Amino acid sequence: EYIFGFSSATYCMIDFALIELNTLRFINGIYAEDHHFSIILFSLSKMIYIIKSKKYKYRLRQNSSSNHDGNFNKTSFPLYLDYILKDFNHNYFMAKKYYIYASWIITCNTLLDFLKSKNRCFMDTIIYTFINKYFNAGLILLKFNSDPMRIKDKFLLNKQSFAFKYPLINASNIIKFSLEYRIGELLCKKKK
Repeated sequence: EYIFGFSSATYCMIDFALIELNTLRFINGIYAEDHHFSIILFSLSKMIYIIKSKKYKYRLRQNSSSNHDGNFNKTSFPLYLDYILKDFNHNYFMAKKYYIYASWIITCNTLLDFLKSKNRCFMDTIIYTFINKYFNAGLILLKFNSDPMRIKDKFLLNKQSFAFKYPLINASNIIKFSLEYRIGELLCKKKK
């Protein structure tokens, strides 16, 4: 079964002692920070109770980084991301896409830091189930000319980063990011 992500912000009630004990925090300034938080939270949990009735209503506020309304404009764009917007000449669509892809790469790095202290079997399960999917989604960053968060330098091109330590890239992306594929892609676009 295909699983892309794991977020629990909309349907989870938490014993905060677990969070305090493990100094678990959301990653500031990324898209879908609840994916990282949820994977680690559930990894640390000893017991999980399932309550069948709804206890609260989740709502997305305006200017949320996770807004799913499909609008890419000033009112739907978080103010703290203005520095990204400037690098994309106020193209809200491209700035938001860049931000999402960059966030997936940051999530991978932070999850792998957490997993270093876990057993290999558990680590491999999380890598296979979540991290390689986030990583391959984030690889689209390589196609962006602008990189205001410096994700390429920190994680994708740095030989000391997680990208070179773990087998994360899938066959489809090996082909898509090859020089031959990219030249073909450019030629097809010019033909249109």
